[in-house]
Amino acid sequence: MREGKGELVVEFKRNGQVIGELSSCWIHLLDVRKMYERVKVTPDHPDLIAQPSDFVGSDVDEKPPEPIMSWVGDSAGHEFVKDPDEEEKYLIFVHGWRMTYAGSQKYAETMFKRLWHGGYKGRYSFVRWPTYSEDTHAVTDALFTYNNSDYRAWKSGRSLAEYVASLPPSYTVNVTAHSMGNIVVGAAIREGMRVVNYGLLNAAVPAMCYEDNSALYINVRETPDGDDDPVTSELGFGDKLRFTHGANLVNFFLRNDEALEAWETNNSIFKPQRYGATRLTGYYYDRSQAQGMRLGINFWSSRDRFLRAFHEAAALATASRTRTVGAEGRTGGAVNESVDMGTLYGFGSTHSAQWKWRCQYTDDFYEGLIEKLKL
Repeated sequence: MREGKGELVVEFKRNGQVIGELSSCWIHLLDVRKMYERVKVTPDHPDLIAQPSDFVGSDVDEKPPEPIMSWVGDSAGHEFVKDPDEEEKYLIFVHGWRMTYAGSQKYAETMFKRLWHGGYKGRYSFVRWPTYSEDTHAVTDALFTYNNSDYRAWKSGRSLAEYVASLPPSYTVNVTAHSMGNIVVGAAIREGMRVVNYGLLNAAVPAMCYEDNSALYINVRETPDGDDDPVTSELGFGDKLRFTHGANLVNFFLRNDEALEAWETNNSIFKPQRYGATRLTGYYYDRSQAQGMRLGINFWSSRDRFLRAFHEAAALATASRTRTVGAEGRTGGAVNESVDMGTLYGFGSTHSAQWKWRCQYTDDFYEGLIEKLKL
């Protein structure tokens, strides 16, 4: 079957002769890749964004230089064709960690098709950001890039915010993100991005970013949050995403999510991240040090540098006192509503069930997404 427009007629024949027909209809067949928009954050390779642990600086208070981030259209030879009956609303999808270019597009297309069949007739857009993956490094190397990808997710937020600001003002804008993609969205909100509805799917973001509630704490270890030094406490997670410019946040959580349980292990062992990727370095939090000197990085071969940038601290040095919002259904604050994907959809512990499972098992989820995001 090829792309094109044509009239579909149902005919009834007997012995090769037409004896009746039904009313005809005109149809337009398109490659699904022409039915939604794609953009990518630039730089589009993670190695083109400098690793902050490689930066020494001439002053102990100096911040790593900010990468120049932007975005470009990414049609890849499949130019978007607007539906003449399109409703004036957007849904933007942001993928998670370690997704290859091809894999992230397959996730985007799966979601688009499920939503389209479920009745969504607005415009759909997919945003690709520069996570480490098997596209960029060997499998064994990519497995150890979680925190470094997290840093790139925080840096990609400005690009997402700029993209959203470029959309037609008559369209309402909604966004949904999976796993670490919610870091990108959270960073964009901190950059001033405004959306109407936001669906968090298995979100790999500390719950305390949305509500710093001690009832959600799972450990009592000392972290920059609660430090009596304002310079240090400013680099904690508490309430960093509480102010969302009036957006309706719906948390689709999975209490026993296997990937988010691995996030907790990473939070416990590698936050602070004690060793850098290219040299022996050590991020640290030491409450016994003087004010302004408690969160930093030790280069061993040169003097320490003290952390002053939230993105570097959030990805590489600051531990969370809570689980992720994607595993914590009690999160309030900026979160307006929580949906238990284990109870309602039977997703068990599967982190990406929305894409990995057959449509017969995920239809209820996509119907719920349409309902909760008012699509």
